[in-house]
Amino acid sequence: MEIPLDPSKTIAAVFLLAKCDMGCTFCASDLGIDRLGFGQACALMKGLWEAGYRILVLGGGEPALWRDGEKRLVDLAVFAKGLGFVVQINTNGIRLDEGFENWPGVDRFIFPMDGAGAARHDSLRVVLGSQPDGHYGLVQERVEACVRAGRGLTIGTVLTRKNKRELTGLIDWMRMRVKQGADIHAWHLYRFQAVGRGGTGASVELGLPSDEFKAICGKAKAAGLPFPVWRRDDMLRSSTVEYFWFQGGELQVGGQAQ
Repeated sequence: MEIPLDPSKTIAAVFLLAKCDMGCTFCASDLGIDRLGFGQACALMKGLWEAGYRILVLGGGEPALWRDGEKRLVDLAVFAKGLGFVVQINTNGIRLDEGFENWPGVDRFIFPMDGAGAARHDSLRVVLGSQPDGHYGLVQERVEACVRAGRGLTIGTVLTRKNKRELTGLIDWMRMRVKQGADIHAWHLYRFQAVGRGGTGASVELGLPSDEFKAICGKAKAAGLPFPVWRRDDMLRSSTVEYFWFQGGELQVGGQAQ
């Protein structure tokens, strides 16, 4: 498997499947993504390692929904760790097994925080079905479990017209969690993109002008948090991350997407 490599990019994000158990108003995921089999995913991860990538993010859709027979997400993490990767799981947290914070093979979990409280976060991060009732509270539980276990965390926030005033509260939340012992590795701020199953057609409701997005990110970077704050203008085009998925049986690369 030939893997293109930009020497400036050391992080590979792999989309395992399209399925998700949330109906987020800004979802940029594409329903056309193939579900990877265990062997196919392992071959891709091996190719990524051989190409020079050293940090791996397993995502989706929702990666905790991934199955291949008896194989589960943790099995992919263990395989990747065996190759030598720093392994991160980008998850909404809903379907993580009890004791997930002690999974072997995982270095960090990436959780979403799109509001400083339940009202704003849950208005954007909509859980499908009846369980759990609200996503914000669940994320807090997952974060607390990671703190108790000494497991690393990364936080992701999609900035939109509706939650742009949540920045100060989110910064305060970060500071509080660090004081409580959270090992927060980074905070990623994503500009809303009017693409995918949720975002298409929502540009008027949720879109932020580029200059306003950059200004908000600048305030976050200037807050003096004890970890990096990354501005992510485009989900599939990053200076440090390359994105990989299969569609119609063919490998797709985010940096080459049109």
